[in-house]
Amino acid sequence: MDTNIAKLIPVPYFQINREGTILNSSNQTHSYFYPTSNIWNIIQKEDQHKAILMLSHQNNSQPLTHHLVLQTNNKLFISFKCTIQWKDDMGHLVCTEIKKMTTTSITPLSLQRLLQNAEKRLEQSGKHLNTAAKILNLRKH
Repeated sequence: MDTNIAKLIPVPYFQINREGTILNSSNQTHSYFYPTSNIWNIIQKEDQHKAILMLSHQNNSQPLTHHLVLQTNNKLFISFKCTIQWKDDMGHLVCTEIKKMTTTSITPLSLQRLLQNAEKRLEQSGKHLNTAAKILNLRKH
C-alpha cells in the first residue's frame, strides 16, 4: 500500500510483518498509541497469545478478528477490536476502540435508592442472624 494513502486511513491502522514490526501506520494511530516500532510493545501480556494467532494467520485468507487490550498513549489499557488481513506476508491490522455500552444514567436519587435497599437487606440479614443466634443459645441450655 502506498505510504501516503496509509497515513490517511481514518482509524488506527498498522502495516506489519510476521514478527510484528510496524512498517507503516495511519496518522490516526498516533492519536491512540505512543510511537513504537513493534506491536508487541502495546499489547497487554495476557492478550499476546491472541496476537500470536493473528500473526500466524495464513496469507490471502479471510480477515481474522480478536479483541485485544492495548496500551494507549496515556498509559491506560483499553479494549480494541483488531482485525488483520494478510497478503504476501504483509499484515494490514485495523484496531478500533470498543466503547462501553452506556447503561441508564446514574443519578444521586437512584444511588440513594440503591443504598436504602442495601441498608434494608443488611438490617433483615442482621435480624435473621440474631434470631438464629437466639435459637442456638436456647438449644445449648
